[in-house]
Amino acid sequence: MAALVNATYGLDISIYDQIAAELTEPVKTAPGFRTHAAYPVEGEFAVTEIWGVAQDHQALFESAVKLNIPEGSTVRDPGDRPSQYHRRVRRPRHARRRQHGERHE
Repeated sequence: MAALVNATYGLDISIYDQIAAELTEPVKTAPGFRTHAAYPVEGEFAVTEIWGVAQDHQALFESAVKLNIPEGSTVRDPGDRPSQYHRRVRRPRHARRRQHGERHE
């Protein structure tokens, strides 16, 4: 079953955006990666991800993410305790495309 990973980083939005710009492609192409969402929480940034297995997340975190976190930044709950999620609901792929104004013949 897929792993749900939650982590909180002591980063402001500009630092998060800088790190995200460098890591977007490596994350998107990482084995087991499914989805990523980030949002500000009380002066920090929270990240929620879904991975095929927890080990894939941990491998990417150690090899890429950890190296890009500025020295002195806090990492609260670094996602090292993933849980299996019970249910996920998402819009069907064809409906997501239409929502963004794409034409399909």
